[in-house]
Amino acid sequence: MSQRMLSSTACFVAIATLSGCPPPGEGSKAQAGYQRAAPVLTALAAYHAEHHNYPDSLVQLMPGLARSTLLAAAVEYRHAGDDFELSFRYFGPGVNDCTYRGSERKWSCSGHF
Repeated sequence: MSQRMLSSTACFVAIATLSGCPPPGEGSKAQAGYQRAAPVLTALAAYHAEHHNYPDSLVQLMPGLARSTLLAAAVEYRHAGDDFELSFRYFGPGVNDCTYRGSERKWSCSGHF
């Protein structure tokens, strides 16, 4: 078998394998990320209702949000003015990033290989 034929076969197999994969933000790994982040989003909403702004750091959500819950969420938090972003990353296939923006109240996900 020629090198060119092997490369074509490998490319076809890779495309066929990846075509069955869910897009970024969908599938069981994304759903698990959303579930881990849900208590953090709830705590952020409660904090905002009480203080009329978002915290500078997620540490400010404790003790209302348990440290173990915060660590298990595996999220990154960015605060800017009266808005925030909460993000998580998961792998397979490729690298997928999901970000929740408080002002939009929705998740946005992207991925790459």
